[in-house]
Amino acid sequence: GPCASAITISGLHGACVPGSTLQLTGDSQVLSHEAGGSTGGTALWNSSDSSVVMFIIKDEQIAANQKYVLHFNVTNPAAPQESNAVSVWASGVEVPRIAMSVGADTKPGVVSCNTSACDIPFAYRGVQYSSCTNVDYGDKYWCATNASRADLAWVDCTCDVDFMTYSRDVAPMHVR
Repeated sequence: GPCASAITISGLHGACVPGSTLQLTGDSQVLSHEAGGSTGGTALWNSSDSSVVMFIIKDEQIAANQKYVLHFNVTNPAAPQESNAVSVWASGVEVPRIAMSVGADTKPGVVSCNTSACDIPFAYRGVQYSSCTNVDYGDKYWCATNASRADLAWVDCTCDVDFMTYSRDVAPMHVR
């Protein structure tokens, strides 16, 4: 109901999430995507403000001074974007909004591209490629469609770029 305690992670602008329910792993058994929900392990994705909301299941408790680690997956668009301030806050308890910062160990991850229109492998400016590349094309990826000819023809690739954060700076939340 309206008095349900919730934890909100906001500032996930640009994230791509299919649907409105996220699966949680880790210490998520007491969290639900529904206020008053009875099944744990889910969170609500709010696309209008790019936030994740997790309601504490009715009659469950989160222990004081206990560290909880949650995991969920969202996908960033293939194009680079500015890093937004991500914050965590809770309702129903006295917890102020806390800003989180990305740790120094955040690195670009895997680029996976649909290469069905490509002629792989191909060479460009003396370098051999076995997948799409963004060399000389900014933030867009491309591939050759006729690798055996001198006048290289190309096509835009549809790619997903996953940025992996191996850990985040911890935002402590103290529940009283």
